[in-house]
Amino acid sequence: MKKNEIATFIVYLLMLGIAALVGFLVINPFSRDYLSNPWIVVIVSMIVGLVLNAVLLEVGHLLGALAGKLKIEMWVIFGLGIKAKNGKFRFVATGYDGLTGETKVTPKDPEKSSFSAYILFPMLFIVLEAIAVAIIGAIAYSKPTDLGWLYVASIVVMTTGAMITVYNIFPAHLDTDTDGYRMMLLSKPANKLAYNQYLIIKNEKGESAIFDMPVYDEITEFTAEINMINVYKQLAAKDYVGALKIVQKTIDADKGISFATKAYAEIMKLSIVLMTTKKEDGARYYDTVPDDIRKTISSLNDAPSLRSYLLISGVLEGSENEFQYGLGKAERVLKKDILGGKEIEKTLYGYCLTRVKTLHPDWTVEDPLEEKQETNKTAE
Repeated sequence: MKKNEIATFIVYLLMLGIAALVGFLVINPFSRDYLSNPWIVVIVSMIVGLVLNAVLLEVGHLLGALAGKLKIEMWVIFGLGIKAKNGKFRFVATGYDGLTGETKVTPKDPEKSSFSAYILFPMLFIVLEAIAVAIIGAIAYSKPTDLGWLYVASIVVMTTGAMITVYNIFPAHLDTDTDGYRMMLLSKPANKLAYNQYLIIKNEKGESAIFDMPVYDEITEFTAEINMINVYKQLAAKDYVGALKIVQKTIDADKGISFATKAYAEIMKLSIVLMTTKKEDGARYYDTVPDDIRKTISSLNDAPSLRSYLLISGVLEGSENEFQYGLGKAERVLKKDILGGKEIEKTLYGYCLTRVKTLHPDWTVEDPLEEKQETNKTAE
């Protein structure tokens, strides 16, 4: 789903913080007393820890998938593993969506398949590993002169496991779907069916087939995002009334969603109204928009905000300077991934520019996206 850049940054910072604290407060003081050159031990132990924890994590996912009635599509550790094709598994060297590996699965049944074991088994294995390594470390610490290297090795392996675990259980979507994100997502019953249906369609039919997702009446953070796929489907078909009906479900939700999700829906609705109605009707609706939503629009963090900003400045207010400011942000905004809507947003953006050009033929409206395309063609 959507990448959370801030959460990802926080997690990597936490991981580095754990490594730094253990290195300076535990390994360094001990090594000064008992090891003349600890770096070889640290490096080798780090490699062992990475491999060991990656294996435990993905073996846990594998066994959890079997227990939860999930079909295994791919099992990869550091780019090496097995992949299913035509009912048979073959060894592959491939990319993967994860920190150290990936167990890609598809629910066999949207209602009966469960991710509970898929999430819990890796955690159980990591806990057992931590207990075993702690025992080994305690024994080594009792004989520091002879087994000091083993104590340092156990600390490094445990620290590596802690870093990977922090990444894996963090309760937010990072640069991949983590177990912490799944646990948070699937804690709401309404999300279980939607998530299973999403994975079945995406994995079996491809990313472009996500337009086949149903529209959900029970709104959560996840179902609101899935519903937005259907909004883009309606927009692509120029069914603006249908798109507004779906958006309204999120706007009307009285609980269970964040301000950001509701604001995104509010701004999507505003952008559609401004794009498809007369100037006077658009102005009347804009007068009803709360100040916090207007402030969110001005941040220009997403495509609906960009479209709204261009239409407000170019159509409602007739401010060429503000319009040019928004136009300058178009390339940054439209290059972001939008689930089910990246190409459609570019088309809608074009509609906005056409409307402003028609209303203000004397304005200089130079599309930065077209300029970049022309530059690329010239370079080729």
